[in-house]
Amino acid sequence: MRKNIKKIITIAMICSTMVFTGCNIFPEEDKGMVPILSKTNKVEYRTYKVDKGDIYIEDQGYGIAKSLNRHVLYSSMSGGRLKNVYFNQGDMVKKGDVIAELYSEGIEDEIELQELNVQVAQIKYDKLKSENAKEYEQNLAHVTLKYETKKLDQMIRKRDSFKFSSPIDGIITKVTDFQRGKEMISSDIIAVVDGSDEIVIHATKIKNTSDLYSEGMAAIITYSGHEYPGEVLKVEKNKNGTSAFIKFKDEIPEGLKLDKNISYRVVGEKKEEVIRIPNQALFNSSDYHYVFVLDGGVKVRKIVEVGMITNKYVEIISGLDENELVILK
Repeated sequence: MRKNIKKIITIAMICSTMVFTGCNIFPEEDKGMVPILSKTNKVEYRTYKVDKGDIYIEDQGYGIAKSLNRHVLYSSMSGGRLKNVYFNQGDMVKKGDVIAELYSEGIEDEIELQELNVQVAQIKYDKLKSENAKEYEQNLAHVTLKYETKKLDQMIRKRDSFKFSSPIDGIITKVTDFQRGKEMISSDIIAVVDGSDEIVIHATKIKNTSDLYSEGMAAIITYSGHEYPGEVLKVEKNKNGTSAFIKFKDEIPEGLKLDKNISYRVVGEKKEEVIRIPNQALFNSSDYHYVFVLDGGVKVRKIVEVGMITNKYVEIISGLDENELVILK
């Protein structure tokens, strides 16, 4: 009995101590802790509403304006000195116009003397022939006439080589900037004349879309903010890639500068009012095409049958209806 009373007193003393010292047998809550809440973020997609419209094969790029009828005038000899240049870059010229010339240094006098030699030889030959002279004498006079005539022709060609005339009606796209008196060598370019009736846009940087180009394909050429109808004149393919020559179909823009970059676009096959989607919405498998649509906020895959595929749109033959939302890549 006395042992039980001692146990009760001991337990009472321990409880009293815990009350007054603020101790607790349960761990105190950390007031700095914040409960972690779980939240799911909503996925957002870029979408396109399936519609009806036109699609067509198209490619665009830049090409160099150039003439297919280009003539480069070179100095045919070394040692000649520049006398004068009569036209400037951008000037229009007629066939036969003298663009520039070198000093001839007495060639005209030599030609005049040689013309007299030809006349003398002609007179001698005619005289011997009229007198029915010996065959030997007539033949000798005839050979002499031919020799003097050929010598005159050579002098005239030499004189002409000092003058640089335009071989066509056209425009001067380059002219020498050498000063008067400059000694020329045979590789010097005097002028470049381009025919103004055969201007094309030469597109050379055609890569992934080269199969789209074909002769006769319609084109639009843009120059100084205006659009001009054009047509693919020819397509060339070699080890360096594909190039195309695009001509102006009607008028050539006034003031068009050659050897400058000009923008263009070519337009091929066209279909009107077809169901279409952007090509960013189309996915490819080994043996079928498919898209992802947004149906009630859920991403759903659909297999589709496609028709024409361009670099912008894809024609949908079956598998999608208008106003459905396709997800873009």
